[in-house]
Amino acid sequence: MISEEYGIPLCDLSKMVQEQLPADLVTPALIRKHRSIPLRRRGNRLFIGVSVPTNTAITDYFYFTNAVAT
Repeated sequence: MISEEYGIPLCDLSKMVQEQLPADLVTPALIRKHRSIPLRRRGNRLFIGVSVPTNTAITDYFYFTNAVAT
């Protein structure tokens, strides 16, 4: 329902292969703190899954702090 309301894709993590997730790009502490998970990296963009899509502070944090290891 939230996916349809906000026009963002829904991602079922149980269907993803954990070995394919770019977990080494973000520290486990950041994943726990922001309740987010890196899903894919394409070029210099990181696609993250978040538990609360209305909380833009999470995406702003990753965007403005360059929290991604290069």
